[in-house]
Amino acid sequence: MTELQSPYLIAFFLGLMGSTHCIGMCGGISGSIGLTLDERPLKTLLYTTLFNLGRINSYVFAGLLIGTLGTLVSSIAPAPATLIAVSRTLSGILLVVMALYIGQWWSGLAKLEHLVGGLWQHIQPLTRALLPVRQWHQALLVGFIWGWIPCGLVYSTLIWASLTTQGIDIALLMLCFGFGTAPAMISTLFFANKLAKVLQHKFTRSTLAGALIVFGLWTIIGGNMHYFHTGSSHTHTESSVKIETDKTKSHAPDAASTNSDAPPTTDQPAQQDKNEPLEQHDRHHQHH
Repeated sequence: MTELQSPYLIAFFLGLMGSTHCIGMCGGISGSIGLTLDERPLKTLLYTTLFNLGRINSYVFAGLLIGTLGTLVSSIAPAPATLIAVSRTLSGILLVVMALYIGQWWSGLAKLEHLVGGLWQHIQPLTRALLPVRQWHQALLVGFIWGWIPCGLVYSTLIWASLTTQGIDIALLMLCFGFGTAPAMISTLFFANKLAKVLQHKFTRSTLAGALIVFGLWTIIGGNMHYFHTGSSHTHTESSVKIETDKTKSHAPDAASTNSDAPPTTDQPAQQDKNEPLEQHDRHHQHH
């Protein structure tokens, strides 16, 4: 199940299943870019693709910000094993919550959009100077700005990515998420309605949402099992080391007895050598 539970694959499916929501949030601006190109199919496809690349880059940039901040914090104060286990648990819970959102069984993530809605009011006016799109860099910049539009699925995916991994890997997860949203967004002008019907079909939503719930539960259970196994192994190792140390101390010879049984030191012959001249002098005196 490790291969199926790849976080990059999960991020891609989160984007794919949430792309119908993206069509509602960004489909209008994407479609307006195509309308300004006088119905030239190749140029419309190119500019629509650039718009979505800019949008995906905003997700990657947000992931880089979070990853860099997390790396700085962990370098100052490394996270204990308990906190890592808690993060994995929260990551699994968030997967389940996003699955409920994608399956349209619960829409609590929409509350995140209202929390940061005020920020978007200050960002959106930046697009006015870039519209209508006439140059390729305008499409890229509009997409990058539009990627910050309040979206509960994007925010929750970013939080999930930060709980799942760290550093640049957070940006890579957001890249996979963005790629998952790309097919529906790029095909908006051509057959978006057909793709939206497939993705919005109850069987499709229920199947992939159910798979995400399984992955979320496995993340919770598997992460805690790994933590407890690692913790018990560490405790067992410490106990073994302590027992071996006690055995070594108990079998060590007593220092006092060792010194009493030790052979005479080399100082005794030296003392005898010093006494020999005195004894010879006494014998010589008695002889006279």
